[in-house]
Amino acid sequence: MEVRLLIFTLGFVPGILLRLAPFKKLIKKQQWIAIVITQAILLAFNWYGLCLITKIIHMGDGIMKSDIFIFGILASTANILVLEKYIKEHIFVCGLVMLQDFIVVSVVTYLMKQMTDYLSYNDLLLLISIYCVIIQIIFYWFFRKLIVDTVRPFLSLQDGDYWNGIWFISIIMFISCFVALPISDLVNNQHALATILLQYIVIVVVCRTMASSSLSIKRKLELEKDLSLQQNHYLELANRIEDARRIRHDFKHRITTIHQYLNNKDYDGLKKYCNELQSHNNAEVSIPYTGNPAVDGIMYHYATIAKQNNISFEYKKINPPDISDIDLCSLLGNALDNAVTACQNVKENPFIQVISNGEGAGMQVLIRNSFDGVVNKKDDKFLTRKTEGDHGIGISSMQEICDRNDVLMKIAHTDDTFDVLFVF
Repeated sequence: MEVRLLIFTLGFVPGILLRLAPFKKLIKKQQWIAIVITQAILLAFNWYGLCLITKIIHMGDGIMKSDIFIFGILASTANILVLEKYIKEHIFVCGLVMLQDFIVVSVVTYLMKQMTDYLSYNDLLLLISIYCVIIQIIFYWFFRKLIVDTVRPFLSLQDGDYWNGIWFISIIMFISCFVALPISDLVNNQHALATILLQYIVIVVVCRTMASSSLSIKRKLELEKDLSLQQNHYLELANRIEDARRIRHDFKHRITTIHQYLNNKDYDGLKKYCNELQSHNNAEVSIPYTGNPAVDGIMYHYATIAKQNNISFEYKKINPPDISDIDLCSLLGNALDNAVTACQNVKENPFIQVISNGEGAGMQVLIRNSFDGVVNKKDDKFLTRKTEGDHGIGISSMQEICDRNDVLMKIAHTDDTFDVLFVF
């Protein structure tokens, strides 16, 4: 009996891995060790507890059903305590995995009971356990992709509105399946089986639709922002063209004025007049041309902000391959936004440099800025120095974009400079 219960307990291992899949890149080595030890203890405790219970009462559907519920809650609680973040996301994944485990065990149990009338329950339990493990392994990558695609994009975006709308759906669906039948029954007829399967399909479709809609809205907002920046850039370019025409028209008048100052030997007046012309020219931000209209808009926007804050701003042509303008502008926009924030804390000669090297695969874009040497970090992650709610969102968003586009991002700093390097 102990072997049968051990195999049944091992059927929870794929579910443990699925609970961690969306958070894989956020877990540090020490946390992995803690999670492995904790989950191993829970599995051993679960197996030992089942062994004790079955010595007192007969192993049945009710024990399997309750065990799925209890172990699922304990496993997810352990993850939340170790990671100490993304509570709503963990609860959502917990409900989805528990519902999946419940469905697999229910379907296998129902089919085995229909096909094997002559087996004892102990032998039936062994078959159920083996087939549950096999099914979990076969469909593991399908369930993993389903969960990761639903959860991971929103971990970096910190989308509270999205999770406020869905975090409880999966757990409510699981509880409704759990209490729909008496505690002693997993599933007792085809109608109950079909209901459970339909509930799972509904939750998957609803959550995937919400995820897709939310991402589409965010993409649209990012695109509108990029188009707005490009529009401002083109309007300013049109204004500069008009200014150039006016300057050409006024050029003869200005030369005549300069000759008058020289003829009258009014050098003080000439100096004052030249300073006025120079001041007018310096008040303007140079129009960037990188070869990419979307990037030009970003560059002009932050060059204007830098000018307003007396920050030196330099840039070079940027045209990296195989990345959308939206993602590229999001990377540059977040990095430059953080750079401006850092420069505002520098008292002497603040600067921002955007430097690019190479072409095609392996092209590098470096954003370097001066800063005051104060670095805010938490769990080896850099934090921005804005309002409390914005901490780290820009950096985590850049990392998510880099992961999606196979772009390498490196962050480094000295005592007075801060670098963000993108390798495409």
